[in-house]
Amino acid sequence: MTNIEKARLILISEQSAQQITELEKITILEQQIKEKEDSLDILTTKGIRSLEDTRKKLDLTSEINSLKTVKESKLEYLNRELAQIKNTNIKELEALDNISKSSFFIFDGISDIFNNLDTYGKIAISILLTNTIMLSNFISIGFIFFGDYLINKFNIEKKYPSLKKIIELRLKFQRYYLILNVSFILFGILIQIIFALAILI
Repeated sequence: MTNIEKARLILISEQSAQQITELEKITILEQQIKEKEDSLDILTTKGIRSLEDTRKKLDLTSEINSLKTVKESKLEYLNRELAQIKNTNIKELEALDNISKSSFFIFDGISDIFNNLDTYGKIAISILLTNTIMLSNFISIGFIFFGDYLINKFNIEKKYPSLKKIIELRLKFQRYYLILNVSFILFGILIQIIFALAILI
């Protein structure tokens, strides 16, 4: 997961927590409105008997209206936030899509070039890659013999006896590296012979 995706998930979780808090506030407001409306209904069913009842009714009505106004403003705020999150997520997805397209552009271009080649072109590319691998194996073999030459010329085993075990270990692995490099070279030569015969036949 990339840093952009991690940041996006954190942002979404923080924004979700804010929306949940706002939804809880709206739920509390709805409960308060219901309680006030129930009190107003009880007062209305009893009938207005005094000036005090009229004042209570007017107070309850104004409280209900103010709570409804607060609820409406919170709903509008929540809708704006959700729309903003949606737009932000769309922009982030487009940015991620552009990043992924640009990062694979090089490989797509190479793949398109290779797919547009005819059979001879594909064989030529394969031979070129095989020759590159063979060249790196020749260089590796050269370094093996050059390392032996330097160890013998500077008499490192006698000058530094503490390195004797490392040099012996190097000699053991040197045989394996030599066998591996020679086998890669022979394999590359065999592939080139097969391609040459495929072209001639």
